[in-house]
Amino acid sequence: MTVPSTSGPASLGARLVITAPGSAAGGATLRVHGRVEVGSDAPRIVTVPARSQLLITRAGRIVVRSDGAADPEIPLVLRAGTSRPAQALPVSVRLATPDEARLPPGEYAVVGVLAYGSDPLQSAPTGGTGRAFALVSDPVPITVG
Repeated sequence: MTVPSTSGPASLGARLVITAPGSAAGGATLRVHGRVEVGSDAPRIVTVPARSQLLITRAGRIVVRSDGAADPEIPLVLRAGTSRPAQALPVSVRLATPDEARLPPGEYAVVGVLAYGSDPLQSAPTGGTGRAFALVSDPVPITVG
């Protein structure tokens, strides 16, 4: 599987930025912090925890994905010049395969995927949060030991 691309109306003025440690042991839980940096005003969006994920990639391919949370959707105001917490983004991902094997040592990257939809209260033409969009961060390198 390949990493998704940023999409939707918020991508014109906002970007997802994540920070994570530069190294961790295979099998460890990696803590990640995400924020949305807003460069220009845009209509409010509604972020979706259930579809938001942290991805661990190697050579551009997804090797691990975090589970999204079943939390309620979170409105996010996009005001130029602000930095907002990416509350719907998971805060950690385990460096292990789905069958619980530790990731082998090597060079990987962490990518954040903040899922969102248009705010139905804004009468947006995109049809509310049922339409799936995402802000995708740049990859952050991590060495797994």
